[in-house]
Amino acid sequence: ICNHVSNVFGCVQPVEALAELCRKYGVPLIVDASQSAGIRPVSLAEWDAAFIAMPGHKGLYGPQGTGLLLCGPVQACLPRLKAALYDRQRTGPAQTVCLLALGFASLVLLVSGTYNPFIYFRF
Repeated sequence: ICNHVSNVFGCVQPVEALAELCRKYGVPLIVDASQSAGIRPVSLAEWDAAFIAMPGHKGLYGPQGTGLLLCGPVQACLPRLKAALYDRQRTGPAQTVCLLALGFASLVLLVSGTYNPFIYFRF
C-alpha cells in the first residue's frame, strides 16, 4: 500500500519505481490517491496497480462519503454483502444521490476545462 502524495508534506511518492519492485516480486500494488486524485495524473495501466482508491470529496469535488476504487484487470472486487456478513451487520442502501453528485462534480470540472478525467485517469 502506497500513498501517491503525502498529506503531511505534499511529497509525491515514486509510484512508478514501487510498481516496478512490486512487479518484480509478484506483490499487488495498492495506491491511495486521496491527496492526488483530480489534481495529478493517476494511471492504473502505467502503474500496473491492483487497486487505486480515492475519495470523492477532495480533488474530485464530490460529496463526502463517495469515492472510487479502480480495479486492475485481473482483480475481482468482492460484493458489499460479503463484507456486511463478516461484520454481522446489514449493508446500507446505495447512496445513489451522492454518486450522481460525484458524477456531476466531475462533469462540471470537465466542462470548465480545469479537469479532464481522460487525462487524469488512464485505464
